[in-house]
Amino acid sequence: MDTSSDGRATGKLRVAEMFYSLQGEGRSSGRPAVFLRLQHCNLLCGRDGASWQCDTLEVWRQGQALTFAEIVARGRAAGWLSYLAAEACLVVTGGEPLLQQQALRGFLRYLADQGLRPVVEIETNATLVPTPELDAYVAQYNCSPKGANSGNSYRQRHNAAALQALVRNSKAGFKFVVSTRAEVEQIKAEYIDPYGIASSRVWLMPAAATRAALQASEQQVFALCQEYRYNYSTRLQIQVWDQATGI
Repeated sequence: MDTSSDGRATGKLRVAEMFYSLQGEGRSSGRPAVFLRLQHCNLLCGRDGASWQCDTLEVWRQGQALTFAEIVARGRAAGWLSYLAAEACLVVTGGEPLLQQQALRGFLRYLADQGLRPVVEIETNATLVPTPELDAYVAQYNCSPKGANSGNSYRQRHNAAALQALVRNSKAGFKFVVSTRAEVEQIKAEYIDPYGIASSRVWLMPAAATRAALQASEQQVFALCQEYRYNYSTRLQIQVWDQATGI
């Protein structure tokens, strides 16, 4: 990739979709946000034995490589750059955006060259270690380590080095998709207790891809948060729009 000062615009990211909305999950829930969804993931949630499926699977499997200049031009045409300038956050999601972290660092540096330094949130499954070069541009990591209920094997979903690095990083919060007490106990035994994740940094979120499924499970997950003294995260985008993406 050409990252010289006069060639940064030609760097590329593999982009699935871009849109303006409100952050629907986790500790920034309800905040205005421009979403940049990148292609590809190193996990596949919803395999045999899973109790839930990735709700953006068909989105991040598609897309195209766009230059940094093309991404900015689309953002300017849609008015998103003005939202970022007015302190909407930039949520980089996927798939797994850290698969493209070298290019992503280049893109954030390109934005800075344009005089734009948005509040950047990275949504990650916590299997990859962010580089220091990328970390310098990031305000918050929304980490969502996957439990056995995702259908991914332990070896696929668990990377001790990445988890240790993210737990040490004060920018990281941890959000777990659950439906039952047994699933809470599993993520507690696999992630929270071994890595010493403080309860103030933990969010539980119902496993749901539709409004009906969310309504069916939210009371139980809410009660589990009360019992275990974790934070609760709903899924605002599902509450408002039901089963939809890109809004």
